[in-house]
Amino acid sequence: VQARRIEYVLYIQKQPGTHSTPIRVQVQFPEGMTLVSSEPEPASQTFSTLGYMLSLETDQTLRVILSGHAQGR
Repeated sequence: VQARRIEYVLYIQKQPGTHSTPIRVQVQFPEGMTLVSSEPEPASQTFSTLGYMLSLETDQTLRVILSGHAQGR
């Protein structure tokens, strides 16, 4: 069985005229999947959850790549 690869991209836009806004994002991935790469690096990581603390001074892009065999697929 070939490993599955998932890419998740989240684009967060800063609203014009607003000050820097702190943003907290959590990405939870399915059992059997492992992290291949993340941009930016997560502020925290557990077995299946990545935590990010971003400052929305400009538009931000969060990109996560996972690989493995998701359960129930």
